[in-house]
Amino acid sequence: MSLLNKYVILIFIVKIIFIILEIANIYLKTKIKIKTQKQEQKQEQEEQETQEHIEFWKGRIELLFKCLMSFLLIYLFNPRENRINLINFNIKLLFFSFGIILIFSANWKQIYTESPFFEKIQSLF
Repeated sequence: MSLLNKYVILIFIVKIIFIILEIANIYLKTKIKIKTQKQEQKQEQEEQETQEHIEFWKGRIELLFKCLMSFLLIYLFNPRENRINLINFNIKLLFFSFGIILIFSANWKQIYTESPFFEKIQSLF
């Protein structure tokens, strides 16, 4: 197995961990919102702390994924080397998931509120 294949496997593992943490984070956020007042406050506080802990690690794993993908992009698209032939289905899948994550993790509120273009569009409506 080549070093590139091992690197791609590492990125897939990081991505799977990120997905698991994201699912756990969404589950705990939903569970905390649904809680009734009859249940113990201590248990709710523990679940809130667990949710915050999961969100902390989710952010770190997402940053690790983005960093690993950036290094992969730099390696594959280095203008001094022609490595385009190394791109296989797994790497295409990683690029696809990288694009999806970048779209969903972007701070769109900042773009909408600070962009003069969007301010003009919003003023028209």
